[in-house]
Amino acid sequence: MLRGIALTIVSIALAISLQSCAAKVPASAVISEARIEISLARRAGAEELAPGELDEARDLISQAESALADGEVEKATHLAEMALLKARYARLKASYKRAREELERERAELEALRAELGAVRKAREEAEAELKRIEEGEE
Repeated sequence: MLRGIALTIVSIALAISLQSCAAKVPASAVISEARIEISLARRAGAEELAPGELDEARDLISQAESALADGEVEKATHLAEMALLKARYARLKASYKRAREELERERAELEALRAELGAVRKAREEAEAELKRIEEGEE
């Protein structure tokens, strides 16, 4: 599962790199996209499940906005792209952790059901054995 997340992040990084080479996207647009991704990460639970990555993305956005205000467009774009990747990673990490938690809950529930089924089977076997003893005693 972590391998899939890593591949997704590498793919995103490559796509952003190719995108920035192919066509220059205004820094403000990349900053806006990164802000949206930060918002999505927050909704996915990154504040709780990936706080370091989310904080890094926020810090990078602040740096990008400062660079843009200082007229350093390329630096601002680069920082915003990094923030975008960090925010996506935070979102993916949070989603992964939530999925793992859900999987563990489902596994625990399954084990409880298996234990309950085992107890029911044992009770049934005991009841059948008792019934057999009773039927044999009547003959």
